[in-house]
Amino acid sequence: MEISGVSGSLLDGNQQEVIPAEALKAMHDCSWAICERAPEVLEARDAGRFMYANLSGVVVRIRDAIFFLLGLATGARPQELVSAEIDCLLKRVIGGVEYTFLRLYDHKTGQGEVEYLIPQRVIPLVSLLTRWSAPMRVGLEKELSKLKARPSNEGSGDRLQRLMRLHEVEANLRRLFLGEGTMEGPRAISFQAAYAGLKRLGAEAGIDWKFNSRQMRRTFAYTIARQGQRTLRFLKWQLHHSSYRRVGMYAAAPHVDPTLLEDIEGERRQHKVALFGSWLDDKVPLSGGAGRRCVQIRPRVFESRRALIEETADDVDIRSTGHSWCLTNAAGCGGEGLYEATLCGDCSDGVIDDEFAPVWQELYLDQESLSRDASAWGEGARQRTERSLKRCAKVLHDLNIPLP
Repeated sequence: MEISGVSGSLLDGNQQEVIPAEALKAMHDCSWAICERAPEVLEARDAGRFMYANLSGVVVRIRDAIFFLLGLATGARPQELVSAEIDCLLKRVIGGVEYTFLRLYDHKTGQGEVEYLIPQRVIPLVSLLTRWSAPMRVGLEKELSKLKARPSNEGSGDRLQRLMRLHEVEANLRRLFLGEGTMEGPRAISFQAAYAGLKRLGAEAGIDWKFNSRQMRRTFAYTIARQGQRTLRFLKWQLHHSSYRRVGMYAAAPHVDPTLLEDIEGERRQHKVALFGSWLDDKVPLSGGAGRRCVQIRPRVFESRRALIEETADDVDIRSTGHSWCLTNAAGCGGEGLYEATLCGDCSDGVIDDEFAPVWQELYLDQESLSRDASAWGEGARQRTERSLKRCAKVLHDLNIPLP
């Protein structure tokens, strides 16, 4: 990705640039400085020196800074980010480790409730934003009481306007990203208004950079991919993308060579078509859960075998683990098969062909060697080596290879 980059055309004709390093650092430092001063500013506001309805200047920049930092730290879409509500943080213990997720709502693709893993450092910003928006939500509650009381002289036009505002107030009572209304009271901000806030923030940071709707999300993906601390599988889950191709576009380097990228994609597709073609060949032995399903569909008659292979190759992502082919598009094993290779022998998304036969022969020998000492290490070790040995034996049997 670093070599090839990605073209704007691959992002649906709307090139989303990575925020330049100097501009990113200036915005980041400025935003954190604002958030660090925020408790003092909010204390002055709550003491009466700032009115919550007057959101210009130093008070509104707290909201702008939090929007930028949360978007940059999670990769959430701006439309989702502005939907944040009270109690939007969720904690879960996974594998003995506690993780925190930011719960938002996706109205763009229709997924509904979505969750983003949120770094520990920015978690306090949600509490800060809750405090920032508290007076506005109090104002909305007071307005709600007045709206529910129907005036005796209300006409049909006034009633319609009141009911529309009533619906809006009820929808915004739990929102955190709030702003000034025009004629009425506070209301949830749009993501366009949030980006206008980023323009103000950029002016304070001393940079001249035009933000658009996906740059924080794009910068998040590019930064994570460059650090090498997360895989594209994590980015696919975190960004809620439907395909790895889309993830690759966001994670790719900003300097482009579209011809090279197209050549790489073409070679990749040809290799996938050749692989699927070999998997449907009656003479090729296969193992793994998905491999056994391929064997089962071989006797079926298709109108066009080539069309079936090409269409399947386009729809399925194939990744090599070094000891199997992995076809999962979902969370799958979460990468556990990379650390316990024999898991791929039973996995429903794994295909093992004779290319990997030497690897499974070595795995069998390793597990056989471990099994001699496993009893001395405890019952758990004995059961695991026995289970792994059986998996290896099953794979080699499927591939018509005698046990070493």
